[in-house]
Amino acid sequence: MSSPVRRAINTVETAVQRTYRGWIEHASMCDECRATGNQCSTAEKVWQAYQAAQSEVRSL
Repeated sequence: MSSPVRRAINTVETAVQRTYRGWIEHASMCDECRATGNQCSTAEKVWQAYQAAQSEVRSL
């Protein structure tokens, strides 16, 4: 049986993985991101969500 702490960590780790995957998928399909090598506004928002999820993991 999982402890409440382990469940919380698993939930946050899943958020990190999900947001990173979202960023990779967006960047690989977005014409603006691919053409310029820079992040469009959507990619920037997804990246910020990924960084926020990472920060949450570090704070546990």
